Amino acid sequence: MKRPWMALAASGALLSSCGPDDRPQQPCASKPDFVLTVRAEQGLLPDDTLISVKFGGDGHETYSPSGHNARQILFCEPTYAPPGGNAGAGGATSSENHAFGGADDAGAAVATIAAIGCELWTGGPAWVTVSAYDLETSQALAPKDDVCTSWYDISLGADDTEP
Repeated sequence: MKRPWMALAASGALLSSCGPDDRPQQPCASKPDFVLTVRAEQGLLPDDTLISVKFGGDGHETYSPSGHNARQILFCEPTYAPPGGNAGAGGATSSENHAFGGADDAGAAVATIAAIGCELWTGGPAWVTVSAYDLETSQALAPKDDVCTSWYDISLGADDTEP
């Protein structure tokens, strides 16, 4: 009776020595697949900017600076323009330097975001769509074989939308 118990204990000790610490570390395992910077082609991004990522066949995640975000593969942080400051070209104030019309009585979004920086942990290619107000820009993201993290810049309002 004691021998099967001892054999089981010995096999358990052997299995525990093969844990995750003994696996070789992959050099890119702790780095995002993509780093994305989103800006407006002209001026600032409005608060209703939405970044949508499709990945891995049927995976989908979104980010909105004004919403609650799931944060599974898409980790974003906005950079806000200084209030009434010199965020625009030629010293224009944030309310003067954007293509979205600012706040109005109809509830249009106010442009206050200078840029949104995101890390994407997709495990492969992705399709990113950025939309705000009545503008939309999309771009395919593809990992590069020779680097761990690929960097992309997307300008909302630019005419570089890919089909």
